Amino acid sequence: MRLALGLLLLLAPLGDENPLIPQYPFTSAKITYKKTPFMGAVAWIDGSRQGCRTTLYRKGEVQSEKTVFTDGTHLYEVESRGGRSEAKKRLHLGAYLRADFAGLDETSKTAFLQKREELWNTWSPVFGVDWLKDKVQIELPKVEKICGRDCQVIAVKGLPMALTYWRWKGTDIVLKIEGGGRTLEAEGVEEDVPVPADLFQPPPDAQEDPVEARFDQDLAKEVFKRLCGRDARANPSAVAAPPTTIKLDGQSVTLSSFRFNAMTGDEGMLEITAEGQPWSFHLVAAINVQNLQELTGKSFPLTEDGNEASLQGENVHYAAKNATLKIVSASEKALVASISGSWMRYESQDEGDDKVSDAKVEPFQITASGE
Repeated sequence: MRLALGLLLLLAPLGDENPLIPQYPFTSAKITYKKTPFMGAVAWIDGSRQGCRTTLYRKGEVQSEKTVFTDGTHLYEVESRGGRSEAKKRLHLGAYLRADFAGLDETSKTAFLQKREELWNTWSPVFGVDWLKDKVQIELPKVEKICGRDCQVIAVKGLPMALTYWRWKGTDIVLKIEGGGRTLEAEGVEEDVPVPADLFQPPPDAQEDPVEARFDQDLAKEVFKRLCGRDARANPSAVAAPPTTIKLDGQSVTLSSFRFNAMTGDEGMLEITAEGQPWSFHLVAAINVQNLQELTGKSFPLTEDGNEASLQGENVHYAAKNATLKIVSASEKALVASISGSWMRYESQDEGDDKVSDAKVEPFQITASGE
């Protein structure tokens, strides 16, 4: 059951760009599970991010605590036991699927999405690859309410242990699990609530987890083949950074294929770009770090006469005036960053100087692939 709570996070970070799961009926949520003599759990969902914190008990004492969460690119697992902590990370399942889905032609994408609806009647990412095999028997789901939410009740046979899941209808969120004589059930679901700010901070000492990464690749390949009849690449080097939607003065602008190039050292430099039509993005910031991992958690000012960030459209561009670049996570292959603060708008005129005005640019997060 503890594994199942972690697995439900595998596809969450992709938001609108996720080709496999539907959208959540809320912007954020907190799900509290009933505490048992063996464990307790709380899950948070915040837009495109999810986190789950489980605590294991033995004779009433805390034995260990495990937090599983996503930052948009990786899945992190942090386990604390006996005063020691261990952190692991891997590229999450959804990233593999996104890359292969993006490579399909429009006809194949349509067929993929149609078959997705059929697959969702009896399967979810939480169930893993074995449940896609013919040996597993899944009873057609009925609907029951848990915490006032309609849930599909899915009984599975053919595994070493018979399991029953109550999955919130239209999502990949499991609100109740029964199996092996134990039950884990949600006792409260709160929608549109604040999420702990420290929950999604990637640990700088997280180690790659090749065993679980291989499991995710195998599952991605199996799902992809089921939905479009062809083999997936499921290769980290083929994974593109997810698109980002930015709201400029109430207008939504979507940019994709963010790339970054970094030079470390005493006179280091970070450049992030996204080329497209009609909008493009360009950021240059001075960094003083010896390796990319040191960037995680650091913030840099963005101004008109220092570190610069700009969005260029047709006859108009936006420039950061007093903004902040915060690095959420950084590695050789991927960089996740958030940008917030004040911007200026420059609109070209037929005659004379540009029309200059204060702009409203909502905070946004980008994921960029390494050059």
